[in-house]
Amino acid sequence: MHLNGCGNPSKVGIGVFHIELQNNVQLEFFDQPKNGLQPVFIVDLFLDSSNLKVKSNVSEFGTLKFVPLYDASERGVLALRVVEKREDWLKVITDSSKDQQVAHWLFSPNAKVDNWEEFLLSVYRVRPKSNDNRLRKAPYVSAKEVLRNLRYTCLVPLAVSGDWLRVKNSAVRCDESGNIKEEFGGFIRWKKRNKILINFFL
Repeated sequence: MHLNGCGNPSKVGIGVFHIELQNNVQLEFFDQPKNGLQPVFIVDLFLDSSNLKVKSNVSEFGTLKFVPLYDASERGVLALRVVEKREDWLKVITDSSKDQQVAHWLFSPNAKVDNWEEFLLSVYRVRPKSNDNRLRKAPYVSAKEVLRNLRYTCLVPLAVSGDWLRVKNSAVRCDESGNIKEEFGGFIRWKKRNKILINFFL
């Protein structure tokens, strides 16, 4: 399912917009969703024929940075967090490295935006950004921890429950030998208010 309208926005936005680079792409970001304006900054994305590396030219725009929600530049895939959608315009987070949202408008006709549940269940594995985001037996902060001092190197998403994500480890996805000593599962918190608390691996 894809969102073709604004839907029911949460504090983390309405979902995720993927950019798969098959050719060179120029992204123009604006302060307002109006035609005829000059872009605030421009990002040129292109595939280097030798290593499919995505590159950008935002360094010339002072303090503005381009940090997508997910960057698999070696495979030519980017993902942008979408805050709002108005007709052919997407309001996206252009710098995901900051706690305070930095958002601009991107003109993208016929854009398909994955809702959060769809996106989370499509990723290959996840990892908490902080060791404070513990794996728990139930989806609430006072629930018992499954394991202490777990490094969470590879957790596979199974289901979304509000701010929480049910996960498990997987020998197929996490261990090249296919032999994990101990299997476990539980819940980690994937968002809190407008903050994303996990890293994604597509």
